[in-house]
Amino acid sequence: MAITSGLHMSSDLVRRGHRGTGEGVRSRVTLALLFALFSWSACKGRGPEETKTDVSGASESVTVIPIGDTHIGPHDEFDPASLHTRYVIANETRQPLSWEVRVSKPWLSLADEASAVLAPGAAAEVTVDIDPYTASLEGTEPATAEVTFLESDTGVVLGRRSVTIESSFVAFGRGGWTTFERSADALQVFVSHSEGDDGNDGFSPATPKRTIAAGVALLRDGFPDWLLLRRGDAWQESLGQWKKSGRGLNEPMVVSTYGDALQRPLLLTGTQGGVWTHGGSGSSNAIDCLAIVGLHFRPDGYTGNGGCVGAQFLQPSSHLLIEDCKFVGYSTNVVFQGFEGRHRDFRLRRSVLVDAHNNHVTGEHSQGLYVHNVDGLLIEENVFDHNGWSKTVPGAHADMFSHNLYIANGNTGVQVRGNLIANGSSHGLQLRCGGSVVNNLFVQNSISLLVGGGTDPEPGGVRADVLGNVIVEGKDIDLSNPRGWGIVLSNISSGNVAYNVIAGNTLGSQPAALVLDGDATGDNGSTIGVHETSIVGNIVYNWGGGILVEGDAAQISGLEFTRNQLQDAVLSEPLFEHFDAGTTAAFRSSENCFFDQVVPTNAWAVIEHVPRSIAYWKAQVGDVTSTVERSSFAEPDRSLASYNVLIGGAYGLNAFLAEARLQSRTNWRLSYTAAQTNRYIRSGF
Repeated sequence: MAITSGLHMSSDLVRRGHRGTGEGVRSRVTLALLFALFSWSACKGRGPEETKTDVSGASESVTVIPIGDTHIGPHDEFDPASLHTRYVIANETRQPLSWEVRVSKPWLSLADEASAVLAPGAAAEVTVDIDPYTASLEGTEPATAEVTFLESDTGVVLGRRSVTIESSFVAFGRGGWTTFERSADALQVFVSHSEGDDGNDGFSPATPKRTIAAGVALLRDGFPDWLLLRRGDAWQESLGQWKKSGRGLNEPMVVSTYGDALQRPLLLTGTQGGVWTHGGSGSSNAIDCLAIVGLHFRPDGYTGNGGCVGAQFLQPSSHLLIEDCKFVGYSTNVVFQGFEGRHRDFRLRRSVLVDAHNNHVTGEHSQGLYVHNVDGLLIEENVFDHNGWSKTVPGAHADMFSHNLYIANGNTGVQVRGNLIANGSSHGLQLRCGGSVVNNLFVQNSISLLVGGGTDPEPGGVRADVLGNVIVEGKDIDLSNPRGWGIVLSNISSGNVAYNVIAGNTLGSQPAALVLDGDATGDNGSTIGVHETSIVGNIVYNWGGGILVEGDAAQISGLEFTRNQLQDAVLSEPLFEHFDAGTTAAFRSSENCFFDQVVPTNAWAVIEHVPRSIAYWKAQVGDVTSTVERSSFAEPDRSLASYNVLIGGAYGLNAFLAEARLQSRTNWRLSYTAAQTNRYIRSGF
């Protein structure tokens, strides 16, 4: 708590920035200016109104500002500074004021003293910390609480402010599960391996078909028919080559489930894939308006040799949805690849894709998801784990070509949000075509996220929007390929990299939190470098490596670098490394916080292989406001292992991931989503 007399107070009362232990830059402002400085609260609440409570019975009063209630929206939650709301109580009376402040919910806490006595003409700052993770445990959305200022002696309310959190991840997405309304003329075809008979008509749960093939045969191309497989049943069968479309966007053909069992229908597909489309064999030119929901695919005859793709969509298609499905152990689990045409509006939601692997000698590189030639792609709230490699299958070891998600050059309109992406062979997410990457959790990937670059880089570069992701526990590919890279940007025309947390690298022996790859070269084209990108409000904590800048001044330009925190105490790598001194001119740097416990202070930056102090680096980039100090974080060493204990599970990352793999519509737990887990990690900062 800060108390000032004469109605003067520090501008730190209202500055939104990092929480450090140093004094920073201070200036003096009058109370008359204070209301103007708090006018930014209009974006959070009702605006800079003034609350004046007459305590003395005369015209003098006590003022609490800002008046605007605090609203934490989806983007605010990612910015740690938004979670520390500053209030000022000002005593404009002629008498001393004994006051106190109370909060109504446990997810609000006071960073300062809760009571004091204010002299006449004095003011005090009170900071209230907001914890979205604890708020979400209430189970209500939005979560609302109050901050109340009282006169201690009388209990008179001096000011009351509400705090509302409406920042659950569903604000970005569709709010839950996709719902379908059956058209009046749609057929419902029921299939049960345990209770069915292909001699039945298949049009009721009492008369189901037995084989999937018999059920598919009843569906009509161009109609919104439904094929429903009995939950808990298993088939030694796949959906095969899919040749039928629905009627339209709002009348898709639906392949889904019926029954009360908790388990998804299980399709044991032997050495075949689970479902595929391609030309020939009587297929139409396009497969449109299809939803596959709630199925489990597993190749029980696949040994890791040759190709065996779980779902492969090659025939040009539009309006495809895969939701609540599980693909386990194919050579590549899912492929969206427009062949001799382009796909449009493909959505993969709330599904589980794990353990894809392939012997590199007998088959192609393995991916959890591969995407090419798609316009409009949504990848939302899925679980990707241990794709691209196997520890037990000969020849299927980790390599640099296999990934959890490989979204190639040639796609447009890509959104990747709210996914749990863990243990990729190389990349967690390779997004060569650019796009939006929001609120994902990356765990123990060799390279967590690459945006841009590629063998066929887009002419003129791509856009990178990387917002609110949490990246933890990097790793190497193998002994010959050390990694531990957080975010890599290449061939970027413009971008926004903001409010990401990159923390706790444990296994990556060549760590870099952010790589600006300005001089990358594609096989079939050149890249433009990294340009016009905002790097704002990110936290890098104990990653072991900082910002790596590759390329020259023509390849790196227009970088806003502000309000970031680079804090390291684990490895002797610099906070900044520029291969070309000219690239320092690309940075517009301000209000950052730097600290490195391991590296000597005269080597926190390396420029053209020469160790330099951070003061030297600041001088090169014209930074006069960033500070050198250890940030005061609450619990920065939070891990998924400890989180799993907190939510009632066993200790350990593997235990957490084992539970995350069990996510389904009948077993959907908020605590195992990326959005909720990210809240827990971010609250530690």
